[in-house]
Amino acid sequence: MSVNSAAADAAGDVERRAARLLARMRDRAVVTLAAERDRLFLWLPVFLGAGIIGYFSLPYEPPSVFGWCFAALCTALCVAMRRQPAWTLVCVACLATTLGFLAGQVRTAWVAAPRLAAPLGPVTVTGMVTSVEPSGSAWRVLLSDPSIVGLTSDRTPHRLRVSVRSIPPEPGDRVRLRARLLPPPTPAVPGGFDFQRQSWFVGLGAVGYALGRVEILAPRAGGGFAEAVASVRHGIDRRILAVLDGDRGALANALVTGLRGGVSEETIAAMRDSGLAHLLAISGLHMSLVAGFVFFVVRAGLAAIPSLALRWQTRKLAAVVALLFAGGYLLLSGATVPTQRAFVMLTLALAAILADRLEMSMRPIAFAALIVLVLTPEAVLGPSFQLSFAAVVTLVAAYEALKRRRERRAAAGLPPASRWLSYPGGLIFTSVVAAVATAPFAAYHFNQAALYSVAANLVAVPVTGLWVMPCGIVALLAMPIGLEALPLRAMAVGLDVITWVARETASWPGSALRGVIMPPSGMAAVAVGGLWLCLWRTGWRLAGLPAVVAGLAMASLAAPPDILLSQDGRLVAVRDADTLLLTSLRAAGFERENWMRQTGADVAEAWPEHASESGAMRCDITACLYRRSGRTVAFIRHEDAMDTDCANADLVVLLAPISSRLANRRCNGPRLLRHRDLRSEGAHAIWLSPAGVTVETVRGRRGDRPWTKAGQAGDPDASADDQ
Repeated sequence: MSVNSAAADAAGDVERRAARLLARMRDRAVVTLAAERDRLFLWLPVFLGAGIIGYFSLPYEPPSVFGWCFAALCTALCVAMRRQPAWTLVCVACLATTLGFLAGQVRTAWVAAPRLAAPLGPVTVTGMVTSVEPSGSAWRVLLSDPSIVGLTSDRTPHRLRVSVRSIPPEPGDRVRLRARLLPPPTPAVPGGFDFQRQSWFVGLGAVGYALGRVEILAPRAGGGFAEAVASVRHGIDRRILAVLDGDRGALANALVTGLRGGVSEETIAAMRDSGLAHLLAISGLHMSLVAGFVFFVVRAGLAAIPSLALRWQTRKLAAVVALLFAGGYLLLSGATVPTQRAFVMLTLALAAILADRLEMSMRPIAFAALIVLVLTPEAVLGPSFQLSFAAVVTLVAAYEALKRRRERRAAAGLPPASRWLSYPGGLIFTSVVAAVATAPFAAYHFNQAALYSVAANLVAVPVTGLWVMPCGIVALLAMPIGLEALPLRAMAVGLDVITWVARETASWPGSALRGVIMPPSGMAAVAVGGLWLCLWRTGWRLAGLPAVVAGLAMASLAAPPDILLSQDGRLVAVRDADTLLLTSLRAAGFERENWMRQTGADVAEAWPEHASESGAMRCDITACLYRRSGRTVAFIRHEDAMDTDCANADLVVLLAPISSRLANRRCNGPRLLRHRDLRSEGAHAIWLSPAGVTVETVRGRRGDRPWTKAGQAGDPDASADDQ
């Protein structure tokens, strides 16, 4: 009895200690939340985004009433728990998450439109030109309200995009052309960029290429505001190219109008490897430079006139003019997600100037995120949204920490840092913080990280801000009177410096770390840990560091796939050290480019010829055998190889049209992949390890959603520019 009593006392003591510990933790959390009360609002867009991601992560489309029912339930809980602060916070977080889920569901249904179900053509297409953008040696022409011979109106896409190699039409023209049309392409690799999903949300129902010349039925036949803006962009593009040729003109267009399709592949690769690719995509940096330059010029000009400077509040007037210029630049740049976010933040900052309450804080970022997420929920999945918000959130958090440090130094009577070092020190600090913040997201979306981006940005960003963008603004203002040549040539000098920096940095050994695989779970850990670290202000924000470290560790442990198969079976690739061996070096260039980035291969080579071998590959006239990590994969070219190779292989891939009955009878041991498997499941990625063979498919990653109903593999019209 005494033994039982002692055990009961010990158990009771443990329970009491645990209860006291939980009570202390609860009290500490309450005190911390009270200190962080003004930061709670910042988490609303986070939970909203979490709900959106949850919606897009589902393998199947949920019932239409699902989101509404949960939103109503969470609203009722918020009302019921309104007198209990802790539970109120939980209910509001649940409500924000549910509203994000609902926003994604409503947006998906709202933009639903017909899409091409199968390849079509050559066929005659008539439509209104909405926009024209350069794309290498061709032009991308977007047609709205098209008419396609052979398709009824209820099956005709509302918008389609064709690649034109002849002289392009103008926005607003009504045209007729012969074209080969395809459904929007599926991802080239499981987990890769989903052009099909992007097309769904912009109403793009088909892509393709024109055959022959484009016939203009009615020049400037009409169109709305979007066509008028596109026409202005196209006109500016031609005016710039009339003065600057080659990459100079293409880079100038990328910075002024956002049309970057004319930049050469070599320059794009150099910008990407040097960490300067963000300069090609108009974002917050460009918007801030434009508004800042206009604000400075207008205010300085008004201050130079004493009668105006004494009567008017020149700072507020300059803020209004800068906002107008920023709005025009937003339209010229195509109103992408980074520019939307930047414009909202800039509007709030200039409004603060008008209200005499200018202060750096996270709230404008939160408002911008809420607006973007509510209007375009799908943006949260794209690299533009993630990279731009990661950079700006981290930078503001870092400068808030610096501000608190300066205040503590001032309170302690310590002298401030030297003003001579403020600009270079701030530039270095900004470059380092932005590079660190965006590196995981760049690795997740582009499978590479630029290791010398800080050094490149230290030169390129000041040149862009102090020389290139001011010259570009002056050129825009001079275009109506035809005097844009001189500022454009001055702008070209700065562009040459940026190009040289990009190519020089990219040429350094190990400039880009390729083949980095950031799994979704690792990316989620980095994002959650980073937000916890940046959005809170007190000491418990450091709890986000372990999550960031764990996410990066997942990326270091992930390996690229050993084998890649395209959806149509035209292209197969295997990894052999730093070389990617492909069945063809000419077919499916879009897949090949993505696969090399995914695997980190430096060189692409063709499969060995018959009766030869190359590293891990051994081929004869009937089959090829690939051995890696103790596993063997047989690629069957002829049915005669099935009896021998199937018996010794862990996986068999049929590259020849062999009947399923024959394949099942003669190869019933290992796993078998046929052409029909590729067509139905999409591109395949395969990992080989001593533990076995792991196969992942595009359909398995994406599930069965409205935007996955039809699609073809790798279309040449869908390139990395779409990202």
